[in-house]
Amino acid sequence: MKKLFIGILCFLMASLILLVPATAYGQEIPEEHLKIQILEKGEIAKFNGFLFSVPLVVKMKVEKDFMQKKFAEDIRYEVEKTVAEWQARLEKNTIEHEALIKKLQAENVILNEQVDFCHEKLEQELKEDEKWYKSPYFVGIVGFLAGAGLTVAVIYAVNQ
Repeated sequence: MKKLFIGILCFLMASLILLVPATAYGQEIPEEHLKIQILEKGEIAKFNGFLFSVPLVVKMKVEKDFMQKKFAEDIRYEVEKTVAEWQARLEKNTIEHEALIKKLQAENVILNEQVDFCHEKLEQELKEDEKWYKSPYFVGIVGFLAGAGLTVAVIYAVNQ
């Protein structure tokens, strides 16, 4: 995921470098050097510079326009492709999230039903087990009376 983000960021930065013209502050070119002179075959130019034929200039302009349109279309395509990929990931994660929520809710309902069942079963067993002879008070009283009775019997037997 991090690599994808870095890749997209690098692509966008490279695209911006190509599309945004750089401002350069350098030596200004005097107006007298910015001339266009139409020359006939064999004529000598009155200034230094490059000489381009008309078909070459037209070809360069067409290529420049084509490349600008091509780069703009490539960038649009890449952006749309990236948006579509991220949209698909978002939809996939949303579906997975909703499915996980439904699964956990179903598990929660099952666990609550199990807890309720165990609670009811325990209450039912406690109600059934509340017999008078199984009470801890009854066992304590019987133990006390048995101990007292044995003590009295032992003292009586020793005195006889």
